[in-house]
This record gives sequence, C-alpha cells and structure tokens, in this order.
Amino acid sequence: MKYARIIDSQGQFVTNDNGSSIRVESKHFKNKTEAENYLKKLELEKGTTGLKYACSYGECKCTVHFRSGSQIVAGKRSRAREAAWVSDNIADHLPNCPGPSEQGF
Repeated sequence: MKYARIIDSQGQFVTNDNGSSIRVESKHFKNKTEAENYLKKLELEKGTTGLKYACSYGECKCTVHFRSGSQIVAGKRSRAREAAWVSDNIADHLPNCPGPSEQGF
C-alpha cells in the first residue's frame, strides 16, 4: 500500500484539523524508525497514546507496518522494491478490501 491511515487505541481514525483521516504516504519515510518517530510525535501533538498505522481503504482497520524500499543488484540484473505499508495480518482486512492485493513493485 502506498498510504496508511492512523488509528488510536480505541480503533478510531485520527483526523487532521479539517476533520478528514490522516493519510501518510510511504515515500514520506526512509526507514522503520522514521515511521515510528512520526507516530510518537503525533501522540505528543494529539495528547494520546497507542497510535498505530492502519489500512487506507474504506472502514478497514487492519494494522500495517512500514517496509523500507530496496534495490538488489546481481550482475547485470537489478530489482527494486518501493517503500510500502505492509499488512501485519492479511486475514484482519475486511472482506473485499483491496489493501492486501495492492503491490508496488
């Protein structure tokens, strides 16, 4: 997934000042630590704890984690993988949620 939303400890979507869910693009971070630090900073701003990243589709609240991008070079071949949000447990997605099938290679 290219985007993730943020949920609080009660499973409610965290919103920005205009009332829409906060969406975070995967290319915003370089590594997992930056993604974790963003949540800590947001917890301080919102005065709450237990924030998690979640699926970006509909009402699905499946938790996701940040996966860094990488590039593998083997001889004359190279493969790249974009940074993305990856499901913690694919079975937690709501039925017909496109999140688990989205790939960004």
